[in-house]
Amino acid sequence: MFSERTRSILRASVREFIETGNPVTSAGLYQKYDFGIKPAMIRWELHELTNREFFSQSHPSGGRIPSDRAYRFFAEGVLDSLCDEEEYGGKKARDMAGLVASGKEVEFVKKFAAELGLLGVCFDTHAEVSWQSGFAELIRCVEAEEREHVLRVARDFEMLSDRLAEDSSSWEEELELPRVFIGKSPFTKSSALSVVVGNMDRGRLLLLAIGPKRMDYERSVKLVKYLMET
Repeated sequence: MFSERTRSILRASVREFIETGNPVTSAGLYQKYDFGIKPAMIRWELHELTNREFFSQSHPSGGRIPSDRAYRFFAEGVLDSLCDEEEYGGKKARDMAGLVASGKEVEFVKKFAAELGLLGVCFDTHAEVSWQSGFAELIRCVEAEEREHVLRVARDFEMLSDRLAEDSSSWEEELELPRVFIGKSPFTKSSALSVVVGNMDRGRLLLLAIGPKRMDYERSVKLVKYLMET
């Protein structure tokens, strides 16, 4: 669909926005990345990507904001780039997996949420019991958004256990894990959220990392994938 250069510019643009929260500009990209072209050509590439709905721009001379389409492109790239042997790494992640093996799901989900700075959810698909941690951090991440977004996030949190338990067999069979949802998902209805989904313990536990669309997808997906493989 794109040349490799265009793909590189799109990936770099989304990464910059995730890291800084600042609208993306051709000058900013030129200073930090070497695409082999001048700022004017980077600006043209961004213009074409905006026309294809990967970015929005409130003013012709202003920076650009990634759309859900851009986030999906970025997240799919993260999933495709993971190697089977790649680990999240470190004793901390192995200890987290060990908590599940010891039946300490409450402690596990607290550490999982704290490690990513997101809302962590662990759902036992057999007993239909869920454990959650990190709601305050999630609200902090979206509090700069419109009040309507915060209210929808709060409503999602209230409904989360019911959505997990309600007809779970339908989405369990359809999901290829790990999976990233941008915006609405089977578990959340807020357009301001993204969800990284995996499972553990031979599919007994469903694992969710829920955060803003500006979440660190690389960190979140790697940890979920590592925990899936333990």
